[in-house]
Amino acid sequence: MFFLVCMSVSFLCLGIVWLWLYFRDERREYILLYGRVIRYDLKKKITAERFIKRSYVPVFEYEYAGKTYQKRHRISSFRYGKGIKPEPNSKYKIGDPVKLRVYKEAPDYALLNDTHNIRLPLYVGIPLIFAGAILFAYWVSECFF
Repeated sequence: MFFLVCMSVSFLCLGIVWLWLYFRDERREYILLYGRVIRYDLKKKITAERFIKRSYVPVFEYEYAGKTYQKRHRISSFRYGKGIKPEPNSKYKIGDPVKLRVYKEAPDYALLNDTHNIRLPLYVGIPLIFAGAILFAYWVSECFF
């Protein structure tokens, strides 16, 4: 039962942190700028089964207040398996213009201005809170009723 309480509290805390990140970014003052994709960085991750998963992360370049910035996209979902061509198959090609959300107080922090990217913390935080609440309710029903 102690494990159940720990899991529920962990899920609740993680969910709250994700929601805090979402609302923090929503309250910050930003401007919309156009940047461009300049390259893809290769990320390698070794799984528990000792397989190497490769993913490509687009890198964007944009100019704000006379200074040029480069920012890696925070979502690396362009995965490839064995026997698949090792090149990015993304909707963003090198040289393509992209709309970025640049925060005025931290111009080196930019996000792609699309619904999925902006609301990712919300999409992760709400299910974590629900999972934590359900586990906690189950623990309460087992211990006290």
